[in-house]
Amino acid sequence: MGGTLVMFEVLPGMAIGLGLTVMIARCVGAGDYGQAKYFTKKIKGIMYVALVVCCALVLAFLPTILKINGLSEAARSLSAQIVWWHVSFEVII
Repeated sequence: MGGTLVMFEVLPGMAIGLGLTVMIARCVGAGDYGQAKYFTKKIKGIMYVALVVCCALVLAFLPTILKINGLSEAARSLSAQIVWWHVSFEVII
């Protein structure tokens, strides 16, 4: 359960990363390296904000999500620990 929940945390980063690859490839293909650098910085900032928002949403709804799934208390506790550790390192890294 913890592994499934952390996938929702990284979803914006994965999606934006794929889009960024296409944008940078077009800029480099056009020979405009300055624009590629500009878009990389700008979109990375947007991506970090989106990741923090997604992590906050997952953490806000974590108790409810774990209760809905009918997990045992031990499984609920371990899942919550996995999610909290993942959020901590995702935001730092």
